[in-house]
Amino acid sequence: MGRVELTGAGGRTILATLLELPGRPGWGVWYAHTGAGAGEVSAELYDRAGERLGDGPV
Repeated sequence: MGRVELTGAGGRTILATLLELPGRPGWGVWYAHTGAGAGEVSAELYDRAGERLGDGPV
């Protein structure tokens, strides 16, 4: 499992949580709660070794 980090207003980092489908390793969804009025949020995706794969707006 890699990780997803969201960056919100003021540079606040929010870690996303992986919800993996039972019986389907590698399939699932990432989710995060940014709170009300978070404004624009960007995401960074990392692989299992911690290497950054990419980023972009959410």
